[in-house]
Amino acid sequence: MRLSFLDDRGALHVMPVWFVNIDGHLCLATDSDHGKSKAFRHNSRAAWVIDGGSKPEYRGLSYTGQAEEVGDAGLRERIYNALVQKYFKSPDDPNIDRILGQVSAARTTYFKLKPESGNVWHRLSSPALI
Repeated sequence: MRLSFLDDRGALHVMPVWFVNIDGHLCLATDSDHGKSKAFRHNSRAAWVIDGGSKPEYRGLSYTGQAEEVGDAGLRERIYNALVQKYFKSPDDPNIDRILGQVSAARTTYFKLKPESGNVWHRLSSPALI
């Protein structure tokens, strides 16, 4: 997913991020001292795009909304576990701690994206499928 946000000077940033779907919301984790965390604490506005597939069955989504910081320990753990399952080969992968930290680590901040407007698109190979 590509995520956009405004920094505290009003400059727009777009960057790729790892994400998971938890209960219909896209969620992510980031270092508490990095730009995304600082930006969302200053201004929670965000936009995100996910697109992919192979031609001619290209699909995607684009939304704007809010990035809400996740404080609930249970939800943080669900996001953490889903990220580990999605992006790492094993729950014992030594890179997990380096990249995500431990689930309760203060150095990691979790966000839930709350859409306000957007759209989903797809292009199908056969007009009969539309």
